[in-house]
Amino acid sequence: MEALGETPITLTEPDVGRLGSLLCTRVGLAYRSEARRLRGELRRARVVRAMSVPPDVVTMNSTVCFEDVGAGASRSATLVYPWRAHERSTVNVLSPLGTVLLGLRVGDLVAWTLDDGAAKVLRVIALPYQPEAAGHWHL
Repeated sequence: MEALGETPITLTEPDVGRLGSLLCTRVGLAYRSEARRLRGELRRARVVRAMSVPPDVVTMNSTVCFEDVGAGASRSATLVYPWRAHERSTVNVLSPLGTVLLGLRVGDLVAWTLDDGAAKVLRVIALPYQPEAAGHWHL
């Protein structure tokens, strides 16, 4: 996956810390190319305290509604760590889609190219649940 635009992203300090630690584990090593992309996103992100993150930012464990603009299809999923990715309606943060969603805001439009060369444009349309906005600091 290659990003076609540099849509600004915002991440929380706890998410950056947990994701950075994840990348140093066997899980991070197993997802080598995905981990490289996520590392790049962590480096370019604007990092804020969890209590200061705007309520429209996709953070870890957020439930996000998004649209594949080209296909006109929308979907709702929770952005999760790899060990929860088997659960229904989740997106692994180490997947191309998960890495793209992380740190976006409602209304953001992002374009990228998948590994197979297919171009995708995604729009974040709603954020029904964000742990920080709900006061769930432990997630």
